[in-house]
Amino acid sequence: MCVAIEDLRLDHLYVVHPGENSFPLDAGITATNLTDLLKILKSP
Repeated sequence: MCVAIEDLRLDHLYVVHPGENSFPLDAGITATNLTDLLKILKSP
């Protein structure tokens, strides 16, 4: 995941999972559920 962030020059990487909670996996990497991801994408 860290290589993908570097190679693709991403600001942040989100890993979507079926659970209820979102949590950090590493610097710039977050495990999130679909509901929370949609909220992130809609925010300005």
